[in-house]
Amino acid sequence: MRRAPLHAGVGIVLAAELSEVPNGASKLVYFKGEQVALFNAGGKVYAVSNRCPHANGPLVDGVIEGESVTCPSHGSQFDLGTGEPICGPTSRPLKTFDVRIE
Repeated sequence: MRRAPLHAGVGIVLAAELSEVPNGASKLVYFKGEQVALFNAGGKVYAVSNRCPHANGPLVDGVIEGESVTCPSHGSQFDLGTGEPICGPTSRPLKTFDVRIE
């Protein structure tokens, strides 16, 4: 599992208001110049690298199913908690970020 806290070395970074990412929604934010996709799956918020490792597709536009997201470009599916691929053409995991809601 690859995790990078959003607060690493810079304190806590406000990525979004919780109201901006309601249940079943996603939002694109930037952290240290990197695109990060926030997903609210069942009331739990996840943060992963926005670009699919297969063909660089925008995961923020993907379909959330349970605690996974499916890339809109070629159908790779990822576990939002671990970043690990579930199925699809990619075998590489997503970078994940710790999320803290206050």
